Amino acid sequence: MAKLIVTTADGNKQVFSLEERNSLGRHPEQSIQVLDRVVSKQHAEIIYHQDRYWLRDLGSRNGTFI
Repeated sequence: MAKLIVTTADGNKQVFSLEERNSLGRHPEQSIQVLDRVVSKQHAEIIYHQDRYWLRDLGSRNGTFI
């Protein structure tokens, strides 16, 4: 499976192994919690479908960019 590497502003890195469905956001119930003020509580999701990973913004205020 693929991995997502989150780099914080201070240079620290967190590595997450991606599952079939992954939720991203500040809220502790998200499968990938990102503690940053610009990240919404329920910000985005990454879904594995048809041999590809898809990133979908969940209506976050600041958007989602790769």
